[in-house]
Amino acid sequence: MWDLINISYYNEKKPLLLGIATDDSHKYHIKSSDHSNPGRGWVMVNSKRLDPASLIEAMEAGDFYSSSGVSLKKINATEKKLSIEVDSKADIIYEIIFMGYREGSENMEELKRVKGTAAEYVYEKKDLIVRAKINSNVLKENPYLEGELEQAWTQPILVK
Repeated sequence: MWDLINISYYNEKKPLLLGIATDDSHKYHIKSSDHSNPGRGWVMVNSKRLDPASLIEAMEAGDFYSSSGVSLKKINATEKKLSIEVDSKADIIYEIIFMGYREGSENMEELKRVKGTAAEYVYEKKDLIVRAKINSNVLKENPYLEGELEQAWTQPILVK
């Protein structure tokens, strides 16, 4: 749904919708996939300082990513490419998937898939919006759905 909203926003010349992972928790003492528990989703903010004003400023600028367990070491978006580096842990398999919305398309599509802890995607001429999704092979502790894996998502990058 997030991608569909951003496609619509792009076509209506609105600012893109940033993605925020939350846990929407209501049950704090009973851990179960049947309950809304804390710790299922959060944001990692790139801020020079840890005071509220600095954190809000960084988030409003889109300088954060969402996670359900995967940590990123680096996200670098330039005018030419998007680079991702995972803060990897031993014996974990990572996959970085670059998603994009292109001229002439109606949907987000997979642009590139890389198994490993680092990858980059060089923007192509028809690219309009690009983002990355990072999967791991680690089962999420206290998942919302059985089989849920730890992941992370970057913010969408407006290419042009």
